[in-house]
Amino acid sequence: MVAKVSKEDVDKAYKQASEQYGDQFSQVLAAYGQTEESYRTQIRTQKLVEYAVNQAAQKDLTEANYKAAYDNYTPNTEVQVVSTTDKAVADKVDSEAKAEGADFSQVAKDNSLEVTSKTVNSASQDFPADVLTAAFKQDANAVSDVVTVSNSSTGAATYYIVKTVSKSEKNADWKNYKEDLTKVIINGKKSDTNFTNSVIAKVLKKYNVKVVDKAFSAILDQYVTGSGASSSSSSSSSK
Repeated sequence: MVAKVSKEDVDKAYKQASEQYGDQFSQVLAAYGQTEESYRTQIRTQKLVEYAVNQAAQKDLTEANYKAAYDNYTPNTEVQVVSTTDKAVADKVDSEAKAEGADFSQVAKDNSLEVTSKTVNSASQDFPADVLTAAFKQDANAVSDVVTVSNSSTGAATYYIVKTVSKSEKNADWKNYKEDLTKVIINGKKSDTNFTNSVIAKVLKKYNVKVVDKAFSAILDQYVTGSGASSSSSSSSSK
């Protein structure tokens, strides 16, 4: 299992996080009791968990599960998203973007925010789950409330606003979305704490893993004791 996560994988994830918070990254880590080493360990552990769960979830790719996933599946949806770590800026942008006749891209530009345009669906992981949910549940051309997402490792908050540009019709045959539905099913298992705990505990027992690194051991303990795997916690704020 260890060989499935490379140093490059960890470095890439670490770089993404450090670039998101810029010069404040070291302070953010310190504020939540993390060091560069412990955060890298956290990233590696999460990726090891993802690999093991992905392998174990393959047995759940049944027709019944595909049909169940299809029932809750949202097909391709065009969105525009902005994000910031400044709550005041997020509230200001949200208010201005909801004004009659407002241009979402221009509002973002006026507030020094970059717009990310994507085509997403229920299998997408381009944005946090709550951001996608906000996009899917609103009508075309609507702008969401501010969506607050907390990083599971550092606890730092990022504030998102999403505009749903357009929505596509859903095909009546689930098989047209089989590739996406496969991702939905597996992602669902990854977010299932009981399933994840069970998989990790079995792997540790099967290979008689003896963890000598204290930081790594502390992180893995949660999967054996059943306290739950790390995951992003998020909530939407309404005005």
